[in-house]
Formats: sequence, structure tokens, C-alpha cells
Amino acid sequence: MEVGPWRDAFAAKLRTSAESYITHGHRSWPGASHFLLLGIDGYGCLTGDSNIVCRSCIREAAQIVLTRLDQLATKSCRQRVPYLELVGEMALADGPCSFCDEWP
Repeated sequence: MEVGPWRDAFAAKLRTSAESYITHGHRSWPGASHFLLLGIDGYGCLTGDSNIVCRSCIREAAQIVLTRLDQLATKSCRQRVPYLELVGEMALADGPCSFCDEWP
């Protein structure tokens, strides 16, 4: 994957967001009933891949985002989905948490 100013800024935004989730947990997105771990391609577009994350597992999901960013920085990540992002969701979850299998 090509690295440039746009990708550097995008990765910095994802890192800042993930670090906020690790520090503040679910309080980083007030009102969210659960979260989605989304796949983002190298152009910043959604890939269609998403996983439900409950409020209890948000820090674990954020650590996965940071790990992926570290892998990308060293070019050791060869998966199809180059970036991951966490976003809050206020609607009811349509499935269990992908980490603990509990319904949010």
C-alpha cells in the first residue's frame, strides 16, 4: 500500500480515536448502545465488513485497531482490509458482540 500525506493523516485519526476508546471506554461515544468495528479500504471507503462490539469489549476492539495500524506501519499486514475503525451505534444491535457473544 502506498503511503502518503492523506494515508498518514487517516491513520493518525484512527489511532487517536482508538486511543480515546482505550482511555475512556464506551464514554468516548456518549449514547452509543454498542459499537461497530468497520473495515475501511485504502481510499477511506467502507468495505462492507463490520463486527458488532458491546460496550464491555470496546477496549479490546480498540487494541485491535491499534495493532492493525502498527502492522501497516511495518508493512507486515497482508489482509484484504487494510484499516479498521470503531464507530458508535445508537440503534438496537442486530446480533451478538463478536468478542464475547453477548447481545448489547
